[in-house]
This record gives sequence, structure tokens and C-alpha cells, in this order.
Amino acid sequence: MSVKIDPHSQTWLNINAYIEERMTSIRSQLESDLDHQTTSQLRARLQELKMLIGETRVEAPLLDIEEYVIPG
Repeated sequence: MSVKIDPHSQTWLNINAYIEERMTSIRSQLESDLDHQTTSQLRARLQELKMLIGETRVEAPLLDIEEYVIPG
């Protein structure tokens, strides 16, 4: 799924703050003594939140095409 998100909009900033708060809460829960099923569920929630945050990251190119000259 390709979603266009403006990472500077007030709506996204509010959502991002909520996500960061939830991630902190989940991480602290994971530090306690939990059964396997609960741990798996919390890890899945954390992964889902990380994916949401990742939707606003722009991947930088590994190589600047304008500066690269193909020999020959």
C-alpha cells in the first residue's frame, strides 16, 4: 500500500506523537514478565506502529546520479 503522508502537517505530528507514546508504553510492557502469547502480540503491535512511522521516511538514493559518470 502506498500512502502519501505530509510529515509536516499538524495532523501527522499529532498522530506521530501518539504513536511514539504508544511505542514507549509497549516497550515498557515488554520489559515485564509476560507469557509468550502476550509478548508476541505486543511485538506485533510495535512492528505495526513502526511501519506507520516508516510511511513518512523518504529513502535517500545511494548514489547521486548527476555526479556519476559511466566510463567509456
